[in-house]
Amino acid sequence: MAVHELTHRQLGALSSDKDFGFKTTRSLQPLREIIGQDRAVRALEFGLAIRSLGYNIFAAGYPGTGRRSVVTRFLAERTGREPSPSDWCYVHNFQQADQPVALEFDPGLGPRFAADVEKLMVELRHDIRKAFETEQYNQQKNDVASQVRRQRDSLQQRIGERLRTEGLAMQQTPVGIGLVPLNDKGEPMNREDFAALSEERQQAIQQKQEAAQAQLELLVHQLRQLDAELRERVRDLDAEITRKVAELRLKELCRRYQKFPRVCDYLKGLLEDVVRNVELFREGGEQQEQGLPAFLAGQAAEKREGKFDRYKVNVFVTNAPRAGAPVVYEPNPTHPNLFGRIERRYVLGAMVTDFAMLKPGALHRANGGYLVLSAMDLLVRSGSWDALKRAIESSSVQMEDLFTSLGYAYGETLRPEPIPLRTKIILYGNPLIYHLLYMLDEDFRNLFKVKAEFGLDMERSGRSLRLLAAFVARQAEEHQLLPFEPAAVAAVANYASRLIEDRQRISTQFTRVTDVLSEADHWAREAGARTISAHSVQRAVEERTYRSNLVEEKLQEAVRRGSLFIDARGRRTGQVNGLVIHQLGDYDFGLPVRVTAAVHLGTAGVVHIERRAELSGPIHTKGVEILAGLLGERFCQDRPLALSASLTFEQSYGGVEGDSASAAEYFALLSALADVPINQSIAVTGSINQKGDLQPIGGVSKKVEGFFDICRIKGLAGRQGVLIPRANLKNLVLRKDVAEAVKRKKFHVWVADTVDDGIELLTGLKAGRRNKKGKWTPGSVGQKADARLQGYAEKAKAFAAEAAPQERDKKKKAGCGASRTRKKATRR
Repeated sequence: MAVHELTHRQLGALSSDKDFGFKTTRSLQPLREIIGQDRAVRALEFGLAIRSLGYNIFAAGYPGTGRRSVVTRFLAERTGREPSPSDWCYVHNFQQADQPVALEFDPGLGPRFAADVEKLMVELRHDIRKAFETEQYNQQKNDVASQVRRQRDSLQQRIGERLRTEGLAMQQTPVGIGLVPLNDKGEPMNREDFAALSEERQQAIQQKQEAAQAQLELLVHQLRQLDAELRERVRDLDAEITRKVAELRLKELCRRYQKFPRVCDYLKGLLEDVVRNVELFREGGEQQEQGLPAFLAGQAAEKREGKFDRYKVNVFVTNAPRAGAPVVYEPNPTHPNLFGRIERRYVLGAMVTDFAMLKPGALHRANGGYLVLSAMDLLVRSGSWDALKRAIESSSVQMEDLFTSLGYAYGETLRPEPIPLRTKIILYGNPLIYHLLYMLDEDFRNLFKVKAEFGLDMERSGRSLRLLAAFVARQAEEHQLLPFEPAAVAAVANYASRLIEDRQRISTQFTRVTDVLSEADHWAREAGARTISAHSVQRAVEERTYRSNLVEEKLQEAVRRGSLFIDARGRRTGQVNGLVIHQLGDYDFGLPVRVTAAVHLGTAGVVHIERRAELSGPIHTKGVEILAGLLGERFCQDRPLALSASLTFEQSYGGVEGDSASAAEYFALLSALADVPINQSIAVTGSINQKGDLQPIGGVSKKVEGFFDICRIKGLAGRQGVLIPRANLKNLVLRKDVAEAVKRKKFHVWVADTVDDGIELLTGLKAGRRNKKGKWTPGSVGQKADARLQGYAEKAKAFAAEAAPQERDKKKKAGCGASRTRKKATRR
């Protein structure tokens, strides 16, 4: 097919107010469904319904496609029908204090259990104290003491009588029981009386004392045993009374929570601990604190109450009974934020902790429901990704310090009992992250088996336009915007197609669309309008462009002032206007660039200066190599390529990437070879293959508009235009002013299928064909280029023939010299 010029009808607006049958969007039913993401919705439905291990979800899509908002809305509609998950409480472990116990309750019962235990402890403190103040307890304790006292007296009496026969008696001293001698009257002898005795009598008494010392030690031992027995019997009595008092309360509480066996086990452990620590409940702390200074009394009261902290209940996670499954979005997925933290407090200069200082993470709050995380945020937080994988694999959440999980010492800490994990994890991120994880992390594919992929666009049809109008109505309702007129909705639809440069599809990057809706509302209100018109939408788009296109305007100003060389008129040999896209992050725009070619005799082939200067990216380098292949196939079937050709982007000082300029480079090279000038009023874009076909490229609308703006600066003469691949026709969503210029024949857009079509438009000559005899069409561009290459080949051959004898003489001389050297070496 030959070159075809596009008409205004082919380039004009896609939608108008006639495509919508409403007065304003206020009369429409706001859209509640998710549009344009049928594939992702289907995957989400499957991923949320299946409960098998490893079927977590990765929502793959680019920013603006509504990955997170769609997931959140989808979950909100679903989770209300699901049961609320369990409550979890952490309590003190009475056997191993560093391993708190996790108790599971029905939703909403956790706080009630904590309140019941708190009430229980208040009642126990009161009841136990009162039990030890009764007359019955004092009588029982006195009876026990009397029994032991009688045993002590009887034992001391027997030993005393035995010692009296030996002339000795027991006497209580400050350091214990001692032996003293008796005088003739049977009374204890004092120091003076003992000193008055003869030395033989003193020695005899001392010998008796030494002999009786064993009996005395036995007595002391037996008395200590009796004292221990007294304490033990009193302790048993206290324990018996405490147990009777506490059991009444605990049995009642255990019956209330009998469907939770572990709760009853905990209450039994609590009972035993209360019995072991009955003195805590008997202390009259208030009386002891009376008379102390205020700050000392406060410290004493705090210390006394702190002893009861282990009987408290840490309501770790609680859920309302009819709230449905929780949906938790964690914007900062650090290890503590995901898995909870073990907090600490300073006590006397040291950091201490206990089960009451355990704080839940997002996994705990989402347990039994859904946790939504950004894959990128998760991967860049130290330790979070590996810990999450371990939690999913083990189906449990192990709370630990980050440094401990990484293998570093952290001093004393707690090791709370893990909580079973029943959470569906939903990660969202761009497709590149998904593919990298799938390839590089072998665990990922087993843990995230469901991929919900969000597309960038949807088909442009009557149904999709109606859905878009309903979407605009919903945004107006949710954000309290003015109602949109049909023409305004049409302008929004055209903008949505322009975002993806496709006349047959609509962008699903609704974040960007929503921004335009809000900004259009602002400009409409500023103008005092009651509805949003197409003019307000267009104003919003133009203002967004103006806020970001400073660099574009500076480059256009450089063209206007002659600092940046761009020709929009005349004809030049070996030179063509190529079109490139400049990307600045938040804004991209098209701009023409002068592509030039220089040819001469040589053997270097086609050389791109950007590649030599290391400014060429791999895709651009590939395009140049394809160009060289096309040149060789067409002109070097019967002779070698005796050519050195250089290509470059003039006044380009940054990196070059992409193959969209390969057509322009080929045209410039062919023009230089054929010595045929190219019309500078026409700019070119498109990539080529080795067979000479023009292939579609990206950013075609911006490129056309970029050359149009330069032509307008230099003056539209009615002959300027752009040549693009025919395959890019569906991608042309041009600005209104460009389409109007085409309508008035002030600017032109041509489409072509091959480089031959393009060179004919640019030069006005036939491209030409090689016949079966290898001859080109007379007067064609191909014939002229072939003649140049033929001349180069003949000159190269002649040069080689002329240089051959001289080369042989050099080799012969070099050979003779080597022979003489070998002969000398042989003689030696």
